Amino acid sequence: MSEPNRASNTLWCMRWPPATYPNGYVSTREDDLIQVAYFEREGYPQSMTLSRKDARLLAKRINQCLDGTVKR
Repeated sequence: MSEPNRASNTLWCMRWPPATYPNGYVSTREDDLIQVAYFEREGYPQSMTLSRKDARLLAKRINQCLDGTVKR
């Protein structure tokens, strides 16, 4: 038997208010998936849905990229 979803359909915005562009969000989806969405401008969404494991790995790689390319 599978576990219930954690905070199903909860949304975390990058910027506030949500109508600010560019913007994006991370949200929980059904079946314990994570959706990452980015809006360069109004009406132009880009998104991907990942497993929790892959979302963590992507977050780790993004942080490695940012840390490894910081201007000194």
